[in-house]
Amino acid sequence: MDKKRLKALSVIIVITGIAWFVLPIIIYGDRYIFTVHDGLDSYAGIVEFVHKKGLFFKMNQSMPFMNGIQGKYTFLTYNLYDLLNCTFGYLHGQIIVRIVSAFVGYFSTKKMFDYLFKDKDDYVDCVCMLASVIYTVTPVAPNRMIAFASLPMVITLFLYLRERRKLSGFVFVGIVVPILSIFDAVLFFVLGFWFLFGIIDWIKTKKININVCISFVLMCISTVIVNINFLRVALTAEQTNRGLMVADDSKLNFDVKLFVSYLLDGQYHSSGLHRKIVLPFAFICTIVVFLSFLKNRERKMMPVSSIFIVVFGWFMWIFSAFILTFQESGFSTGFIIIDGFQWGRLIGFMRLIWYIMLVALIMLLNRTRIWKYLIFGVLCLQLYNVINSPVMYNENYMTLHNKYDTQVNFKEFFDEELFSLIKSDINYTDEVVVAYGYHPAVLMYNGFVTLDGYMSVHSMEYQNQFREIIKPELERNESYQQYYDTWGGRMYIFGDAGYFPTKEKEINPCDLYIDVDAFVKYNGRYILSKVEIKNADDLGIELVNDYTLENNIYHIYLYSTKGESNE
Repeated sequence: MDKKRLKALSVIIVITGIAWFVLPIIIYGDRYIFTVHDGLDSYAGIVEFVHKKGLFFKMNQSMPFMNGIQGKYTFLTYNLYDLLNCTFGYLHGQIIVRIVSAFVGYFSTKKMFDYLFKDKDDYVDCVCMLASVIYTVTPVAPNRMIAFASLPMVITLFLYLRERRKLSGFVFVGIVVPILSIFDAVLFFVLGFWFLFGIIDWIKTKKININVCISFVLMCISTVIVNINFLRVALTAEQTNRGLMVADDSKLNFDVKLFVSYLLDGQYHSSGLHRKIVLPFAFICTIVVFLSFLKNRERKMMPVSSIFIVVFGWFMWIFSAFILTFQESGFSTGFIIIDGFQWGRLIGFMRLIWYIMLVALIMLLNRTRIWKYLIFGVLCLQLYNVINSPVMYNENYMTLHNKYDTQVNFKEFFDEELFSLIKSDINYTDEVVVAYGYHPAVLMYNGFVTLDGYMSVHSMEYQNQFREIIKPELERNESYQQYYDTWGGRMYIFGDAGYFPTKEKEINPCDLYIDVDAFVKYNGRYILSKVEIKNADDLGIELVNDYTLENNIYHIYLYSTKGESNE
C-alpha cells in the first residue's frame, strides 16, 4: 500500500472512531445507558440538584440535602467537567463533555506525537494517527474524560517550554491545565511529574528554565483556586469517614494476585485495555530491540529519547501497579492530610504511556516497512478491541449491544415523569425524604431533599448521625454493618430490597428495619419505597399512596411519619 492510500485509510479510521465515540450519546439522548457506579448513583444526582437550585458557586456553605452536609464534601470543583454538568444539567453536560473530549483528546495526542517524534516518516505518522484516536476513545470514568484527553497537551507544553530559555507567553497555558483536569486522579500527578522532570532538566542543563518554573507556579495557583473544596477538606480538623479505611497493621499482606491483575488490566476507573494486544506486542518489540542492542546492530542509530521512553514506560507499568496493590492491600501512606488518598491512581497514566511506547519502539525498529505495517495492523485490532470491550465505562457498547433488554437507561433510572407526579400530588415543599430499594440519587436528581445519599468523603459526625437511623438493619445484617462501619460512603436505607437498579417492577413486600424516632429526629418526613413495607404499622409509618406509570421500572410506595393520607 502506498503512502497516500495508507494516509487516506488512516483518516477514515480516525473519523470512524471519533464518530463511534460521540454519536451514540447524541442520537440516543435520554435513552442512553450510562454507568450507574460512580455516575448515576452519586454524581448525577448531586450535580442535577446543584444545577436546578443554582448552587454551583455556593459550595462554601451547607447544602439543602443529606442533613445539611457541607458543600466542600461534594468535591465539586471549578474545572470544566463540573462546570459543564452543573451549568447544563447532567445529560446535556455529558454530551458536551463527550464532544470536548473527542476534540481535545485526538488533536492534543497527535500534536504530542508530532513533538516527541519529529523525525518520523509518513508511515509512522499514520501509526500516530491511529494511536491518537485509540487513546481518545478508550473508555474511562466520565469525570476523568477531559482530564485524560488533555494530558498529552500538558506533555507537549512541558517539552515546548523546556526548549525555550527566553520567557514565552505559553507559560500562561499552565493556568488552563487545572481547569481541564481532575485533581485526585490526574492533576496531582501532573504537578508531581512536572516538578520532577523540571528538576531533572535543571540538573542536566545546569540552568533553571524560567518558562518551566513560571508555568509550574501558575499551575499551582490555578490548582488551589479550581480545587478549593479539596483544600477545604484537606485542611479541616474534622474527622472523615476515610479514616475508617485504615487497616489493621497486623493483617496487612501484599496481594501478589492483585498485583498481577493490575499489571494485566490496570484499574477499572481508567484501564488501558492493553492485556490482549498492546502489552504482548510491546513486549515482543522490546525484546527485539534489546537483542539488536546487545548484538550492536544499529546501536548508534537508536534514538536515545525513544530508548528512555521505553525504559520509563516499563518502569511505570510495574511501579504504578505496585503502588496500587500496596494501597489496596491496606497499607497506609500518611503523605497527605486527606485520609486514603488514592496514590494508586497513577496507573491510569499507562493508558497514554502504552501508545507512546509503541511509537517509540517503531522508531527503534525503523529498519523496514514490515514493522510499520505490522504495528498499523496491530493498532487496527486494538481499536476493534476497545470498541467491543464490555468493560464498566464503555457506555457506547452497553447502549448499542444491550438494546434495553436488561440494563436501565437514563430515562428509566431517573423517571422524571413519575417523581414529578408524586411531588405534585403531595404538594411537595422540600420535606426531607429517604429512598428504599433504589439509589437516593434518583430522588436528589428529581429535586427532593434527601437525608440519605452517596458521598465518598464526609464528616464522621454525619456518618454517626445516619447510623442511628439504620442501626436496626446493621445489627441484623453483618455484611451491611461491615460495609458501613469500614467506609460508609453510601448512607442508604439498607434492607432486603437492596438498591441495585433492575427492570423488575413488582417486588414482593418486605420488612424495613430503621429507627423511625432517629429518622424524625433528623427531620425525616417521607419514605419513598420501591417495595411495599410489611411492618409499616410496627414502625409507626403510614402509606400515603402508591404510584407507577406504564413502561417504567418503579412502583413507588409513599410512606409518611406523620400519618398523612391522600384520602
